Amino acid sequence: PLPAAAPEIAAHPTHAPDPRAPWGVIFPLLAGVFLVPLGTRFVRRQVTLRHLARPFWKETIDQRISNHWQRMLIGLRDAGIQIRSTEQPGAFAKRVNLPGMEECATILERVRHGVRVEDEDLATMDKATDEIYGQARNKAGAAGRIAGSFRWPLV
Repeated sequence: PLPAAAPEIAAHPTHAPDPRAPWGVIFPLLAGVFLVPLGTRFVRRQVTLRHLARPFWKETIDQRISNHWQRMLIGLRDAGIQIRSTEQPGAFAKRVNLPGMEECATILERVRHGVRVEDEDLATMDKATDEIYGQARNKAGAAGRIAGSFRWPLV
């Protein structure tokens, strides 16, 4: 019998490097570069809205009323309604003309001018802000709500 032939040892490697290989690393990195900031915007918005509605730490009534106003402005911004830079809260409330908004503007202006506010003012502001925020978000529609979820700054 003849001896078995020895396998040929190739001088060149049988497996050439894949020219697409860098994309296996670069593509996930690029995706992360774009997705991480969007994710942090979404989380930052949720944390901010939660704090504005129910603060994580003890705040004065004046600050809480201001927080409710800011939350209302965020909801209105999602619906495409923005306060003008020189517009006072009362004038803005009249222009937007949503139920409860003028009362909120009155309470906020009293706070800004140092007039004493009571706990019931805070409760009124909280209830009205919830309603206005909800109405504005509904008016924004699905596309506005999605876009608003990633907007920063919020107002």
